[in-house]
Amino acid sequence: MKLAFQRAGKGRYRTRVSRPIDQPVLVEVGLTLPVGYLEKHCRYARLVDPTALPTFLNTEFAVTPPGRRVGPWPGWRGIPELPALTLRSGASVVPGKYYFHGDEEAVGELRVMFPCEAGIAGTLELISPDPTLRPVRAQVVANLPAYAPPRPVTLRPELRGQHPRLVVDAAQVVALRREIRGGRAPHWRRLQRLVRESWTLPYATTPEGKVLPGRERLTGADRALIAALTALLRPDARTTAWAKRTYFAYVRETTRPDFGPLGIDTQSGEVLYLLCVGYDWLHAVMTPAERVRARRRLWEVAAICRRHLDPARRDYAQAHYVGCGLGMLAFAFLFWDEHPEAFAWAAELRGALARVLAMLPRDGFFPHGLNLWIYEHGFLLRWLELFRQCTGEDLWRSTPYFAAASRFRAAATSPDEKYGVTFGDPQYRVTGDSWCQLLIANRTGAGTAQTLGEALLEQRPTGTDHRHAPPRRRVYELLWHAVTGDGRSEPGDRRQGSYERERVVAGRGRRVDHSLTLVATGRKEGKVGPIEDGLEIFPDGGQVFVRRGATLVTLRAGAPLGRQRRAAGEVGGYGHSDPCNGAVLVWRGGTFVGSGPGPLYRRDTALHNLVTIDGRGQVGDGCVWFPDFIAEAAIPPGPRVRREGRAVRLRCELAAAYLPHLGVRRHTRTVWIGPDGSLHGEDTVVLREAAEIAWHWHTWARVRLRAGAFLLIGPGCRAHLAIDPVGGTQLRVQPERFVAAYPHEGTVGTEITATRHASRAVFHWRLTWLP
Repeated sequence: MKLAFQRAGKGRYRTRVSRPIDQPVLVEVGLTLPVGYLEKHCRYARLVDPTALPTFLNTEFAVTPPGRRVGPWPGWRGIPELPALTLRSGASVVPGKYYFHGDEEAVGELRVMFPCEAGIAGTLELISPDPTLRPVRAQVVANLPAYAPPRPVTLRPELRGQHPRLVVDAAQVVALRREIRGGRAPHWRRLQRLVRESWTLPYATTPEGKVLPGRERLTGADRALIAALTALLRPDARTTAWAKRTYFAYVRETTRPDFGPLGIDTQSGEVLYLLCVGYDWLHAVMTPAERVRARRRLWEVAAICRRHLDPARRDYAQAHYVGCGLGMLAFAFLFWDEHPEAFAWAAELRGALARVLAMLPRDGFFPHGLNLWIYEHGFLLRWLELFRQCTGEDLWRSTPYFAAASRFRAAATSPDEKYGVTFGDPQYRVTGDSWCQLLIANRTGAGTAQTLGEALLEQRPTGTDHRHAPPRRRVYELLWHAVTGDGRSEPGDRRQGSYERERVVAGRGRRVDHSLTLVATGRKEGKVGPIEDGLEIFPDGGQVFVRRGATLVTLRAGAPLGRQRRAAGEVGGYGHSDPCNGAVLVWRGGTFVGSGPGPLYRRDTALHNLVTIDGRGQVGDGCVWFPDFIAEAAIPPGPRVRREGRAVRLRCELAAAYLPHLGVRRHTRTVWIGPDGSLHGEDTVVLREAAEIAWHWHTWARVRLRAGAFLLIGPGCRAHLAIDPVGGTQLRVQPERFVAAYPHEGTVGTEITATRHASRAVFHWRLTWLP
């Protein structure tokens, strides 16, 4: 529905709705944007030390040039907020939320949206405190991530007044005490090795928060959980005294003024969860005074989490919500009969979980990097376990996504199982989620999850974000690895066989039968076979993976969060998405032969293996975060996939994804992936009028020019990149330029660019392997 606002006084504009809408909707408005208006809401990023790596800590953000412009980013690092617009509909007053596509100054329009949960009717009044920001167009969008109503739940009667109750109960503890001398002995030995080798080491990471080489470093949280489990399973006087000292040391740590995690929603929830589990496991050996002391602090931390998780929040399916909610949920079940808000919090969070589960696609697609896969699933899976353990509700098998989730994780994992090869704010070096895979396998019988989990068990976390591979993961591995009495893993669901053969919808309803993602080899626990060759298609997000031995290729085009999340009202990209429709990543041997950007504070299409027009690209180009609203017309269709023997052809039409003012009438990308993983590509671009059309290729390999083409050399890889010569084409090779976000370790790739000035251009390119 289109709306037309008319001026009704200074800073006031009105329109009448032709028919009332009694469901949640977004009212999206375009405002006039004066020239230079956004300049004060931006910063210029430049290196403090130009000779050092371009990390976040080596970057300063200045008010004036020189530097790469970053923003608009209202409210960050002293940047002023934009004027607060409101929309009145009857008795409802809705605050506006600005979002950016990257073309605001080019088209002279600033965009704002109003989430109207009560619907709209009658006269709408828009109030703008800045008279230069006037509405020039408006529309009503019928999908919105609206309020999730609470769903009351009940603690299992047999758990009331009993401890432990949150993760395991008394009967399960008895079984675990027996199994650490049998099937779970390898996990027990890993925990004891952590205590023996790492307990006295001071905690430290790299400046970018990555795990250091060598022995793992323990935080107070790691120590508290590991010690509490050790005392639970080996309850002698010496061990329980040590565990209590460790637990209360962590309690004291959380009270320090400089204790950072409580200032972050995700981390405050993790702190509260760990405090709750530790209290639950040590409850029987605490004195009454110790329980009072611990309980007092737990209630204080719960209040902090409540402030972070304001009931007005609607970002249910993000780590920010599920991380904070995890702690509140554990707290509610722990103090079910004591805290006055326990029932209400549990019901509120169960309602939110229903909304989250409705967004998860059957095919297992995940929209962002594997680092965020680990982070979000690390919270979400523990939600499921809390409900399973505390209420008896088993959501694992009633939600098809979870049996398929590891399929995406496996498909996007490099052949050496150390790197994530996918899009969306990625930190490429990933591990630490063995426990997630083992838990998924335990609860769903998914063979892919079992095999991948065992493959990741012995991965060293060096270079991984410390949040994704904390040493306390060994506790969860011990608890949730489904093992037999002789220490071997249980098979997957026996009704499917040990490893499932999965079928997914591809293209226009055609069904493609894929080979197994992973195979078992019969070797000892923790040693499994490699990820197999094959084609994996995830229609929900329009992403395709082709694996050929040491080569992994992926291409993606479609809704930034996937179709199911969009249908559920998530009409943007959670910020962490990228303007990367049609982009290709190529891993070969131990090298990103075709690379993309890591976590950045400028989401440039030019940093992907894509085409730009006059230096600009797709919706979201140049923004700090991907926009919260993208019209359906700006989402390209998913790639069309065709098998040609052992070769695969991918074709996608990308024109819709480009900023409209660039005048892209057609951009057809076709990529053939040969039996050996080599690539042949064709990009056809047609514009309304002539402009600079630039084809980009990024690589972590060393680049040499040889015989009119490029030789790419990296660990385990020698490749040849050729771009067909066409008159007027200019080739350029240079280091990448980007604005690193905090976790970026400063890796600088090489950019190869082929540029033509025309209204139509066809780029033919080939990436082949050399001995």
